[in-house]
Amino acid sequence: MNQSEMRFDGSDYEQERDAPRLSSQFKRVFDLMQDGEWRALREIADLTGDPEASVSAQLRHMRKERFGSHVIEKKYIENGLYHYRLLVNKQKKHAQYQLMEGRHGQERVSRMANQQRHTHGGLR
Repeated sequence: MNQSEMRFDGSDYEQERDAPRLSSQFKRVFDLMQDGEWRALREIADLTGDPEASVSAQLRHMRKERFGSHVIEKKYIENGLYHYRLLVNKQKKHAQYQLMEGRHGQERVSRMANQQRHTHGGLR
């Protein structure tokens, strides 16, 4: 897997500095969540060793077409606590692993991801 090939972005993103760290985070979160179990951000962070804010960002990335167009479901538990579940896009799963090996996808958010955000309110 060529981690430096995953395409992240942001106002202070620097490819050389940030790509290896963000690619590794993405892989850890994806590998954990692909079992379809419901988890809180804190639990995901504890199990992956990544900060909660980074876990939340990686879950948002998974919705994007270039990261697989996966579905992230969200359900309210209590007192502002949510649980998240990854539903792997089986049609895009092969593309997901190609991306993680260094091939580029298109940079746009899929209709499914947009619909998911509007239906479930997106991540908070």
